[in-house]
Amino acid sequence: MTTSVIRRVLPASIKPPLRAARARLHDAADALRLVGLQRSLRREWGDGLMVDIHPDDEMAIYSHGALTNRARISYLSTGAQNMRELGVIFRDQGIELSSQIDVLDFAGGFGRLTRYLVQVVGVAHVTHCDISPEAVQWVAHRLGVTSVLSTAHPDAFRHRGRYDLILAISLFSHLPHATWGAWLAALYRLLKPDGRLLFTTHGATKLSGITPAMRAALRHEADGFEFVPVNETLGRLPEDQYGSSYLTPEWVAGYVRRCALGELAGTYPNSLWGRQDAYVVHHAGVQT
Repeated sequence: MTTSVIRRVLPASIKPPLRAARARLHDAADALRLVGLQRSLRREWGDGLMVDIHPDDEMAIYSHGALTNRARISYLSTGAQNMRELGVIFRDQGIELSSQIDVLDFAGGFGRLTRYLVQVVGVAHVTHCDISPEAVQWVAHRLGVTSVLSTAHPDAFRHRGRYDLILAISLFSHLPHATWGAWLAALYRLLKPDGRLLFTTHGATKLSGITPAMRAALRHEADGFEFVPVNETLGRLPEDQYGSSYLTPEWVAGYVRRCALGELAGTYPNSLWGRQDAYVVHHAGVQT
């Protein structure tokens, strides 16, 4: 008897308990996979790797609807994948992650990437920053790093730190044209001479994969700059301030050149998760 036939002959009253039991079995299997993943990641990144996930971390919850074991597996795996992909760029740029450099993880959320940076660079040389007070407090407490509260508008951001490397992963892929350039300039000012800013965007080619609802909301904000006011923060951040932006490499390069934001030292299409372009801006001038 096939599965479809069994489903048809089962009484309706039995189906919900069976679905619940199947979900519990899947979650139990995922729990075993999670333990194995945590052990594997600690072998790769060090025994001190923090594997806890904040229960309200939207990056973990969004695609799964809840913080299930499967969501935890995806979150930890993609964070490690992100670090490996960044490692390819670091090597190409001649950047050596060590306790000799100071790193800022900007818009770092609840520390999906920060936890790996701490293992490589050390607590004393990593600064975390996010717009969520809860994320700032949790990361500071759990990872022991300096954690700084960001602002909605770049003009209000006051921070005196200076860094050899600033990472802004999956931030400039969400900003509208009105604040995109101002945030890039604000972060550039935090670089030490010879420092580098690495940020990511959605390439304009990714527009072909957006949903019909997103396409209906699409806004043309400049030649080479498209914006969709939709986000995954479940109402926490206004969609007109944090949505999804799609940029051509020509627009990014032109902006960096026009605003004299150092040298665009590298462009890496589809280098993160296979869907975000990465750019490296090099500060070769005098400290401002």
